[in-house]
Amino acid sequence: MALSALRWELVVQLADRGGKVFLRTFNLTATDTAGDASAVLTDVATILTNVAAVTELKVKGYRVAKVYSEDAFTLPTSAEAEGEQNLHLSALIVGDPTKSGTYDIPGPKQALFQAASGAGADLPNFASTPLDNFGEMFNSAGTDLATLSDGESWDFNTAKGKKTHKRSTNG
Repeated sequence: MALSALRWELVVQLADRGGKVFLRTFNLTATDTAGDASAVLTDVATILTNVAAVTELKVKGYRVAKVYSEDAFTLPTSAEAEGEQNLHLSALIVGDPTKSGTYDIPGPKQALFQAASGAGADLPNFASTPLDNFGEMFNSAGTDLATLSDGESWDFNTAKGKKTHKRSTNG
């Protein structure tokens, strides 16, 4: 099992005069032979120029991504592997202790909770190394690998959480 690069992809956000945004995805043919994505970005610039030439909508933004796929994908078999079950985390925002940021981990591993059953089965174990490593990704004073939805960081030392279940009619 390995993740293999499939292609580069460009997703363009086009806004109309009412502010509605429409997404258009372009599967790119360029490859990254130089290791700096220069060929890909050259093609992106050309595509953006071509799009602007054929539509009255304005380019609001765009995203360039390398798409990967698992070569030997198999579905999980764990009883906890349900997307409707979540570990809901919240912590105070760095620099603004009046705001908090949230993140939901779908299908959380049982090891992230205090116990396998009883009240602790719904409460996160913040001493868990995997949970701490995950939470610190969003901490500007931690590993600082990503930001929360508004580009903010949280102080994971203030984190709270609980197991939640999102209603689904899909089974």
